[in-house]
Amino acid sequence: MNKLSKYLSLIKFSFFQPKHGVELFQTYRQTNEDSKQTILPHEHSAMEIEKCLKSLFPELDTKKDNLLDQTKKLDIIREEHTPTIFPELDLIWKNYGY
Repeated sequence: MNKLSKYLSLIKFSFFQPKHGVELFQTYRQTNEDSKQTILPHEHSAMEIEKCLKSLFPELDTKKDNLLDQTKKLDIIREEHTPTIFPELDLIWKNYGY
């Protein structure tokens, strides 16, 4: 009886609001199709940043420590200039601990 009540309620809703009723039906159909799909196992292997950069940019000779130093310099520049250029963004960063 409870299931029948739900279906009758949906039919009534679809009758008075046909556009939303069609959207509900399409969502139900898509969800039903998605639930039938099998989920395949996924495997990945981690790659060090130096190897990744070497594979993407073979001519670039950069070490991890050098990259960290450069990003620290960028962070210092961001800390100096953000309050004057983007005060709202500076408040967000301070609230989230950046």
